[in-house]
Amino acid sequence: MNRVSRKKSGIHVVFNAVSTHPGGGLTVLLGMLKGLASQDQVDIRATVICSAEATRKAIADQGIAEVKQPLVNGSAIKRQLWVNTKLAGCVHDLKADIVLSINQFVSKIKCPQIVYHLNVLRFMPVQPDGSMLQKAAEYLRNYSAVQALKKADANVFESAFIKTCADSIHDRQNPLDQVIYIGLPDDLVTAEQKETNFNPGQLFTITSPCPHKDNTTLIRMVAELVKIRPDVNWQLKIAAGFGDWWAPYKELAKSLDVFDRIEWLGFIDQQQLTNHLSESLCLVSTSRIESFCMVAMESMARACPPIVADCSSMPESVGDAGLLAVAGSHKDFADRVIGLHDSPELRKQYVTRGFERIKLFRWNTCGEQFATLFSHLCHVES
Repeated sequence: MNRVSRKKSGIHVVFNAVSTHPGGGLTVLLGMLKGLASQDQVDIRATVICSAEATRKAIADQGIAEVKQPLVNGSAIKRQLWVNTKLAGCVHDLKADIVLSINQFVSKIKCPQIVYHLNVLRFMPVQPDGSMLQKAAEYLRNYSAVQALKKADANVFESAFIKTCADSIHDRQNPLDQVIYIGLPDDLVTAEQKETNFNPGQLFTITSPCPHKDNTTLIRMVAELVKIRPDVNWQLKIAAGFGDWWAPYKELAKSLDVFDRIEWLGFIDQQQLTNHLSESLCLVSTSRIESFCMVAMESMARACPPIVADCSSMPESVGDAGLLAVAGSHKDFADRVIGLHDSPELRKQYVTRGFERIKLFRWNTCGEQFATLFSHLCHVES
């Protein structure tokens, strides 16, 4: 195990975010950086190495880390080549004390390296669909993630579910390996929590066209709700990127005669997210695979109970503050929705539980946990 002995408390951490783009990965990275900036255990200086211009701008705008962009908007192949051939030299020039890489292990780095695993797909078989080039890239990413389990000075996991998946692949014996939940912004957790005036027929979801999101079940659920409770004006708002990939789902909605009940919002900002969740009966997530269900956490913070599938990390994410439905069963999801609709008291109970649960998941806590790990690897007393 690589160790760095230091006499002073300052630690320079270089974040390998070359493959990080806006979305879940960037949200996690910002949470790490803000959490570290808010902790007072040890002096952390952070430098982020990225490629995507949007990632560079998001970090620079926050003013919480120095940003280096040696490869501007490189393709997936160019990014991987750069990481494998140039990153170690860049880390050396920056005089890093620790490198934190997201989802991948980088060889030839001399200082301690922590790998943060936030993509459970890295520990699952490559899907057969996609081009040969895409599948080759997936195999390479999966190989790098497995190498991290064997060689990293510490592996940190976004959820216990990912750690369990990793354990099934490689039996690690590193006592520093652990789960650190990134969580929510502290101001969101500590804000005055109260119930909101919501539309009892409005449902909300945050999704993508990826197959594991199971949007077919989501749309069939709307049709089921209309069928069994036609007296309610059911409406579903979908927050997701636009594109031709939504065409099959829109055709399905038309065939089930619920197209006019679905609003396709595209990408939305945090204020819009707050507004939509606060106005909704509940969040519905039919996704079958999530490393950690952050959308459920965000929903709880806005007084909107989440309904999620009963698989992967979803039960771990929502605890007793969310409802579980059988994965892939549009009828079971519809039953959970109706249960909340018909029992305001039940919904109120889940809202209250959600306010309590989010206190366990916050950026400041994650920053303290990472600072403790950095201090251990650098022999610094915090």
